[in-house]
Amino acid sequence: MKSARKPAAPGGAGLVIVPIAVAVLVLAAVVLIDPQMRAWSIPVSLWIAAVGFAAARLRDRIMLLSLLATYAFFLLGKPIMMGYFGYDGLGWYAEVEDHLILTLSLGLLGIVAGYLLYPRTIITLLAHRRRRARSTAHEESRRQFAERFASAAELVYWATLPFALAHLVTNVRTASQAGYTGLYVSGQSGFASISAYGNFANTVAFCVFLAALASPRRTWVVLITAFTAQAMIMVTGDRGDFGTFILMVFVYLVYRARHQDTALIPLRRLMLIGGAAVTVMVPVFLLVGANREGAEGSDTLSGFLYGQGSSLNVIEYGLRYESRLPEGHYLMTFASQGLLRLVFGGDGGLAGNTVAYAQSGTSLSHSLSYITFGDLYLTGRGVGSSFLAEGYADYRYAGVLLVAVTYGLLVAWIDAFAPGSVVANALRLLSIPSIVFAPRGSASGFLADVLSPVTFAVLLGTWFVALLLKDRRREDTPRVSPRVVTPTSVAQPPHLTSRR
Repeated sequence: MKSARKPAAPGGAGLVIVPIAVAVLVLAAVVLIDPQMRAWSIPVSLWIAAVGFAAARLRDRIMLLSLLATYAFFLLGKPIMMGYFGYDGLGWYAEVEDHLILTLSLGLLGIVAGYLLYPRTIITLLAHRRRRARSTAHEESRRQFAERFASAAELVYWATLPFALAHLVTNVRTASQAGYTGLYVSGQSGFASISAYGNFANTVAFCVFLAALASPRRTWVVLITAFTAQAMIMVTGDRGDFGTFILMVFVYLVYRARHQDTALIPLRRLMLIGGAAVTVMVPVFLLVGANREGAEGSDTLSGFLYGQGSSLNVIEYGLRYESRLPEGHYLMTFASQGLLRLVFGGDGGLAGNTVAYAQSGTSLSHSLSYITFGDLYLTGRGVGSSFLAEGYADYRYAGVLLVAVTYGLLVAWIDAFAPGSVVANALRLLSIPSIVFAPRGSASGFLADVLSPVTFAVLLGTWFVALLLKDRRREDTPRVSPRVVTPTSVAQPPHLTSRR
C-alpha cells in the first residue's frame, strides 16, 4: 500500500515565493527610481523587504502589515511619487534629504527588529502550561463568566451609543459653521465635552465587546452599527478616524479567522473583500478631501498620495526648527491628559490650537504648527506629528530607533491576540487606531487611550454589570428541594426548560 502523502507545511510555499518576489521588487525599486533620487531606494527597499516578511505569514503578522501600510502611505508616499512617477516636488537640501532617508530607514529597521525580539516562544509556553494546570470546572467557570462579560460589554456599548451620536452631531454642526479646521479650535461647550467623553467610552465598550468574541450574529449587529456611525464622521471632512477604524476592524476579523470556531469570515474571502473595499474607499476619501471646507484637498489620486505624504514634512520641520522648539519631553505627550497630568505634574486645561499649548513643550504637533504657521495656527491649521519626529526631538537618532523598536514590540504583542484574555485583547484593539496612525500622529497616543480614566471606568463598569448578570441568573434559577427527589423530577428538571 502506498503511504499517505503528508500535507504540506503551512506557509511552505511562501518561504520560497516571498523571498524571490521581494528580491525582484527591491531590484525594481533600485533600477526604476529617478537617478537624482537614487538614495531613496534604500528606505523603499527596506519597506518592500519588511512587507515581504509580514506577507510570508499574513495570518500571524497582519498588524505588522497594517503599520507598514500606513508607514508607506504617510511617510513614503511623497518621495515615491517624486522618484518613480515624476511628480513635481519641492525638493530638499542635501542635509535635509539625508536626515529623512536615515530617519525612515532606522524606523523600518527598528520596527522589524522589535517585532523579532518579542518573546513569543516563552509567552506561548507559559500560556500553554497555565491552560494545562486549570481544572475542567475552572475552565467552565471562566467560559460562563466570559459569556456574561460579553453580554455586559454589549449593554455598555448600547448605553453609551447615544453619547457617540451626540458627539457626531456636535462635530457636524461645528464643521458646517467653522469648516473642517474648526474641529481643532478650543472653546467647545460643556455638552461637547461630555459627549466627547461618552464617545470615547463607547469606543472602549466596543473594543471590550469585540474582545469577548461573542456569537457571530451579535458581533455583526454591533459591527454594522459602529461602522455606520464611524462612516458618518466623514461628513465633517475627517477621514482619519474612519480609516483607522476600518483597519482595526480588518485586523480583528483576521484574528478571529485564525480559529474555525471564532471566525466571522474565512480569511481568503476577507482578503478579497478587503481589496474591494480599498477600491471603493479611495474615491470616497478623494471626494471627502476635495470638498471639506477650511482645509486643502485633492481631487486626483496622485495628488492624494502626494498630499498624504506630507507627514514627511514633520520630520523635516523637526530638523529645521530644532533650536526653536520649546524644551519638553514630546514622547510623554500622553502624560499631559486625564488624571495622568496630576501624577506627572503636567499643566491642566491645555487643549485645542492655543499659544499656551504650543509653547508648553508638551505636544510636538502643536509646537511645530505654531512655529510653521504663526497666527494661522490659531484658526485650526496644523502640520500634524509623527512618532519618528517625536523620537528625534527627544533623543535624536537614538530616539528614532528607540521608538521604532518599541513599536515593533508593541505590534508583535497585538499580533499575539488569542482567545481567552478579554481585557488584554480589548486593550490591544483599543491601541490599534493610534498605532496605525502613529506615522502621522503621536508616538504615545495609544498610551493616552489605554491609561485614560474612561478606559478603567468602562472596564470596571463592565465587570460590575457582568457580576449583576451572574447574580440575576442565580436568582432566576428555580430551586429544587433536596428532600423530595422523584424520578420524574430528575428526568424533567424545570430549570433546564426555562433557560434563556
